[in-house]
Amino acid sequence: MAASVVVVLLAIGATAWWWTSRDKGTSAVAVPERICGGTLPGKEVAALLPKEGDEFKEKLDLDFISTSNSWCGVTAGGSYIDFDYWWDRSEAWTEELTKESKKSGNTPIELGATKGYASGRGATLFVDCPSESGLKKQVKVQVTLMYQAQPDSEKPQTDFAALVGDATRYVAKQLKCEGAARLPGEVPTVG
Repeated sequence: MAASVVVVLLAIGATAWWWTSRDKGTSAVAVPERICGGTLPGKEVAALLPKEGDEFKEKLDLDFISTSNSWCGVTAGGSYIDFDYWWDRSEAWTEELTKESKKSGNTPIELGATKGYASGRGATLFVDCPSESGLKKQVKVQVTLMYQAQPDSEKPQTDFAALVGDATRYVAKQLKCEGAARLPGEVPTVG
């Protein structure tokens, strides 16, 4: 009897191991036309995510727009991309822009009068957005590849620049930033 129980347990264990370790195949990653609650186009993010693997998912903080900061994260195929923004005084961001634009691996980018930097892991733009009280403020809009299925591979800076350009146009418009309507509709200039 005990031998029968051991044989049955071994058979169950072997079946469970086979089931969990077998090649389940990979499915194509389908990125929707619009991401982050419909606020951003999905085309550029699709270029940065693996073509196969875990399905596309997104998580939103609020509606990707609030009065202080907000974020949206998308994941698929073992990679995760984060979109977020913060408010601060212009002087704080100017110092960061100067320092980060010169850092090895970063390249300056421009979208009209808006400046920032891009790398193979993300991009950032700083847009002027004065407060109603007249305080000079900027909004930092950032797209970051937080982790990826192939950790050592860099992505094209132009893809991140396109994403941060779309996010900056959306955020500046929603926050009613001065000059939002003058932001060009094309991909930010890299270099």
